[in-house]
Amino acid sequence: MGVEGLRRLRVALLLSVLLSGVLTGCSQVQIESRPFDLPTSAEQAVPAKPSEHNVAILAIDFDPPLDTIASIRDLDGVNLIIAVENSGLATERDLTVRAELRLDNRDPAPVLVRLTTIDQIAPGEIKVVRLRGLSEIPIRPEYWLKVRALPVAGESNVTDNQRIFRLRLGNLTQ
Repeated sequence: MGVEGLRRLRVALLLSVLLSGVLTGCSQVQIESRPFDLPTSAEQAVPAKPSEHNVAILAIDFDPPLDTIASIRDLDGVNLIIAVENSGLATERDLTVRAELRLDNRDPAPVLVRLTTIDQIAPGEIKVVRLRGLSEIPIRPEYWLKVRALPVAGESNVTDNQRIFRLRLGNLTQ
């Protein structure tokens, strides 16, 4: 098995561990991943050689899982867990990860923003960051979550820096 095969296996294992809490007991919670909207002219072929600088959002999860949340007060104890990978060839420093919660995907103003910084991430390394507390949001059956690793200096392919998720929470009470 080559380096790329090992990388894919490692990512698959990480995703299965991260998402195991989200995918169990989802009778009231649904998380739907949306592709990042790019104009078709921005589509790029996969380069034969990895880029010098490239970071990516791999997956998200919630701790505790969202299907255990019954009321808006419970959201204060929820942590958003984000897996970020450095798939470039250079160590990156001071990488900012931003999460925005919106009531509507077309709404330019988020109702909640959380930021964190990864001090350093080596080539091929996957780091998991935790953003705490989702309080102070209005009760809605649906939210849109945009998670983004801000581009690093010299990064040219940013298509994998952002993921958008549609969160459907049923029976959430005051």
